[in-house]
Amino acid sequence: MPKIARKPKTASLNIRMLPELKAEAERVYTDSEAIEALREAELLKKDKTAKSFKTMEALIADLESDEDD
Repeated sequence: MPKIARKPKTASLNIRMLPELKAEAERVYTDSEAIEALREAELLKKDKTAKSFKTMEALIADLESDEDD
């Protein structure tokens, strides 16, 4: 018998928050720069040649060594 494709289950989330916090969250989630940064992060995650770091200290050390070049 062939498998039938099913939509993934979804869940609803209702929370109470300060109106200022809600406005800030809406601004961030509709910001095209943030959306583009997330897309770029997804591409980098799949790129086997991209640099990666295990710690923030290692990232900072790499950035500082690049400044000297």
